[in-house]
Amino acid sequence: MAVLPIEVVPRLLANNTLRPVKTQVAALEEVAPTLRLGVFDAVLPDVSDYVVPYLWGSTGMIIDVPAVRARLPDAALDSWSLLFDPKNAAALADCGISIVNSSQEVLALTLSYLGKDPNRFSEEALDAAFGTLSQVMPYVSSISDLHYSKLRNGEVCIALVWSVPGVAPKIEGFGEQYTYVLPKEGAIMWSNVLVAPRTREPSPHRQKLLSFVLSEDVFERLAAHSFASMSPFGEDVALSPMQHMLKAEIFPTNQMQRLFMLEPLTGAQKHDLDTRWRRLQIGRYQ
Repeated sequence: MAVLPIEVVPRLLANNTLRPVKTQVAALEEVAPTLRLGVFDAVLPDVSDYVVPYLWGSTGMIIDVPAVRARLPDAALDSWSLLFDPKNAAALADCGISIVNSSQEVLALTLSYLGKDPNRFSEEALDAAFGTLSQVMPYVSSISDLHYSKLRNGEVCIALVWSVPGVAPKIEGFGEQYTYVLPKEGAIMWSNVLVAPRTREPSPHRQKLLSFVLSEDVFERLAAHSFASMSPFGEDVALSPMQHMLKAEIFPTNQMQRLFMLEPLTGAQKHDLDTRWRRLQIGRYQ
């Protein structure tokens, strides 16, 4: 088994690299009632037979409130303008700005900030988004996947992050100055799913592995260790105190309407996006 972002699955299916898992997980909702096996039926009907919903999170913004207030006393703390407005980015540059190294997510959130469809990656939309990013990049101190240590060390005052490190200060009780928010212009709800890579022979142990990983106790411990939610839904199932806390931080009830999910890109779209993203990082984007 492998763990992948849901939006990657259609590209793998196009290359015939996954095995169906539906017949092997038919009884898993009884084992793990938070799974909601049919959650993708409406939006990605072609993938449902090949995935098991696993861990859920969001991609938003974490801010050091006192540091931001000291530099931008009148700025809205629930807006991507803190990051994507060059004037604000310039004011915050000295206390550290970081962006997660995830091209599709960053571009989708930039488009959302600009009032555009976050899943419509036309040439015009990409030009607008990269134009905005190119104006703030001089003030960005890092593009990284390692935000936990940066937050632990107080190296950033604002960051575009996955919720996994974004909620860590609250869950672990360090960095009381930090607040994780889903900005009003839009934030991402993501799902990592379990898939079965296509091999010459199907694994005879796949069913046992799924049943073990998704058994209530093990599933809860894996999700807690990852600072992830077992489900953004789940109002009708029993959640542990830790899961209630994680869900409240990752998916604040009063901000849920701001969330959207990424749609899959074609291989050509992803290649073009990643090429532009790399050029932006090395300062060659025009």
